[in-house]
Amino acid sequence: MPTFIEETRMTRALMVVQARCTDPEQIKEFNEWYSFHHFPDVVESEHFTGASRYRLVGSLAGAGNGEPSDFLAIYEVDTDDAEALNKAVMDNLGVKAGEGRVLQHPSCEVISAGFYSFISEVSHVPSP
Repeated sequence: MPTFIEETRMTRALMVVQARCTDPEQIKEFNEWYSFHHFPDVVESEHFTGASRYRLVGSLAGAGNGEPSDFLAIYEVDTDDAEALNKAVMDNLGVKAGEGRVLQHPSCEVISAGFYSFISEVSHVPSP
């Protein structure tokens, strides 16, 4: 029987971004920009507690109706107030732009971005 955890979590919601690099010759630069500049800039925003990036290594046969994105970024946040999260990100990135930071890599195409509030979780515990 799964154990559901709701109000005791530090991570209340996720911001999920799917992206692709439009120029295969710039993958290295794209990843360096995303991991070492953009990623930390976003996580410095109010409400963000951590983040992880993933690259696509395969797709689930028969699932979905479109091409999956090449990269996935998952940001953990301590609130499920989408308006507050959006404001925090935009305010912080505005400051970063004023400091001369590159906010968008020329080969970065954002496929989708959204805020997801926590519903439940389950963990698998192998049988002895």
